[in-house]
Parts: sequence; C-alpha cells; structure tokens
Amino acid sequence: MKSAQSFAGFCFCDLQTCEQRHLDYEFFVIHTANTGMISMNALPLAFKYEDENSSAVGQMMLPLESPVVIPKETVEIVDKVICDMNAVLVQIVPGLTISVKELGTQLLENGKTGSRIQFMSLKNRKEIPLKYESEGIKKIISILQLLIVIYNQSSITVAVDELDAGVFEYLLGEILRIISTKGKGQLIFTSHNLRPLETLDRGFLAFTTTNPVKRYIRMTNLKDHNNLRDFYFRDIVLGEQSEELKYKAK
Repeated sequence: MKSAQSFAGFCFCDLQTCEQRHLDYEFFVIHTANTGMISMNALPLAFKYEDENSSAVGQMMLPLESPVVIPKETVEIVDKVICDMNAVLVQIVPGLTISVKELGTQLLENGKTGSRIQFMSLKNRKEIPLKYESEGIKKIISILQLLIVIYNQSSITVAVDELDAGVFEYLLGEILRIISTKGKGQLIFTSHNLRPLETLDRGFLAFTTTNPVKRYIRMTNLKDHNNLRDFYFRDIVLGEQSEELKYKAK
C-alpha cells in the first residue's frame, strides 16, 4: 500500500491509505490561495478519482510555466483525471479540451525514470500550452473534477472561497444552475459576483453582514415577484434588514 507522496510540486494520496489514517475525503476546501497560484501559472488540481482498478484523492500542484518531470505512475493518474474532466469541459466551454503532452523521459532524484510533460489545451483544432488560457478557464479546470464528483455523489461536500474569482459571469451562472438542479452532493461557496442571486433558489443563499457576532443572515420581507439582485442593492441603500449588509464595491 502506498503512503502519501510529494514530488516536483505534486501531492497525492492513495484513497485507501487515506481512509486507513481516518482522514475524511468526503469534504474538500478550496482556499483563495489556489487563485493566487493560478495567477502565478500553477494549476492546483483538486480531485477524487475512482475506477474499477484504482482510486486516488488529493490535490496536485501542476506547474504550467514550463515542462515538468513527474513519476510515470503519476502521469497515469493525471491522464485519468483529465479524461474524466474533458467529457464535461467540452460542454461548458464549447470545443475546449486539455491534455498532457509527454516530451520524453528523465531521471528523478530517487534514480527512477520520470516523464517530462507539459499541459496543453486544444480548441478549434489548435493546440497551445495551457498556461496561455485565461485565469477563469484555469480556475474552472482546477476544481472541475470535484464539481463532477458533486454532481454524481451525494456524500461529497466541496467548499470554495471566492468561486467567482476570474470566472466569466454567464459561465458561473450555468455551472451553479446545473449543480443546484441536478447535483447530488453539496457545494458551499462565497462570491462577490451577484450572478448567483439570479441563478440559485433563494433558500440556498445567505448574506454577509458587518456584525462580527452575527455574520450571516437570510433576506426577510422578500416577495416572490422581487428581483433578488435589485432587492439586495435596495437594502444596501435603505438598510431594511435586521443587520447591516456587508458590501464590497467593484
């Protein structure tokens, strides 16, 4: 049985090993630090992958600026995760898929043979290094495999801080609409973008206040015919809720 391993910016854990250590891999937290890493041309790819023969869970920090050398067995995991994601990615970003290009072999520090790889994107039959895609696309790719798991498994909960960061507003709304109407698991997220107010059921939403003792509230006096986005802006001005709402102007 393999234990946790780390190498060349990568980190992964064999699922069965993690379960033996009583670690809970039904709950994932994606911090804003991940967005910072994307800005530095690294892809923090969170995943939970299972098939008939193997299973793996964890997060891999994938350098995008230049090719990287990783163990050959890790290439197999990355290929499986990417194949899983591409089936969905091509639907939410029409025509876009990603891949791993193997550029040869190279010895690792431990003396074993590794694979020298680069991450690529393919759109409209044109292949380019993934590092040239927008931060929004890379943000979606970094959590897409977990969103797929949310869609399929009721036991999974994923919490994402600032889910909207860098993501095109329409695309954000479509992802949330699909997860909220058909997903079996639970997605918890924060957002400065107001698109979720127009996409999600009102019962799913909570608003941040300026009160450190009571940080979150649900809107009151809200009628069925009210546009929640307009209602929110109105309350920012008039202050009709029990607590003052926190508002970050952009």
